[in-house]
Amino acid sequence: MVAQAQTPAASQTSRSVQAGAATNGVRQLTLNDAIEMGLRYNLGAIESSENARAVRGQRLQALSALLPQVSVGASYHRLQTSAASVGLSSLPGIAIPAAIGPFGYTAATASVSQTIVNIESLRRLRAAQSAEQAALLSHDDVLDLVTLAVGSA
Repeated sequence: MVAQAQTPAASQTSRSVQAGAATNGVRQLTLNDAIEMGLRYNLGAIESSENARAVRGQRLQALSALLPQVSVGASYHRLQTSAASVGLSSLPGIAIPAAIGPFGYTAATASVSQTIVNIESLRRLRAAQSAEQAALLSHDDVLDLVTLAVGSA
């Protein structure tokens, strides 16, 4: 028995996901139907597509480092305190209750920060853009290989 090593192209195009329940009958397909099924269910094409999406996410992360950072917050507080804790004691002729409240207040905050120039972030963005372009071209290559393999079969 002779073992044959698969080329990287063959290994990318030879695996597929299950497309449905198996039947005993023969299914008639046109060439276009076969190529469409090959592109939809081939694991190499699916993996390549997911890889391209992951690289796109990395590019967006690199881009976010160059964009303004905005944060917004809001809070509501309801308190009750004692007169002694805020320094009020009884005054002659004025009755000050031992407990003050309950009372509430709302606080809203917003902040924006922007780095003017960050060479490292610019280089990371350029590298991520190149990686995304490479991943998209690689995905196109895999789709072409799947089409070639299905068409040849």
